[in-house]
Amino acid sequence: MEASLQATFDEAKHIVFLTGAGVSTPSGIPDYRSKNGLYTGHRNAEYYLSHTCLVQEPDVFYDYVKQNLYYPDAKPNVIHEKQAALTQQDRAMVITQNIDNLYNVAHTKHLVEFHGNMYKVHCQVCGAKVAWQDSTS
Repeated sequence: MEASLQATFDEAKHIVFLTGAGVSTPSGIPDYRSKNGLYTGHRNAEYYLSHTCLVQEPDVFYDYVKQNLYYPDAKPNVIHEKQAALTQQDRAMVITQNIDNLYNVAHTKHLVEFHGNMYKVHCQVCGAKVAWQDSTS
């Protein structure tokens, strides 16, 4: 079975990877809903990440996001690297829910970041780019 799966990848010309948090957990970034996930350890995590919280309590929102969603020292793992290599060969693309920037660090060529990227921040009022470290309100 394993050999045939590898042969399928070797022969494929058009691969689409649909990925989520499980790809980045080996890099030390928690997922959301598993036993040790982000939502498990925080009583109101879904609220803290909501548009309602952003609008009504922006300081709470930004504090929670900065403490729980940024992992600037995380490195791409073998999954990111192998998928990126296939995109660089123009044989694959990645569509990800992940917001952690690891596919960019791995130099993924054909990438759709479905939920955006926490390291590409802009002002909600004027649209100017903002360093993620400075995003506070």
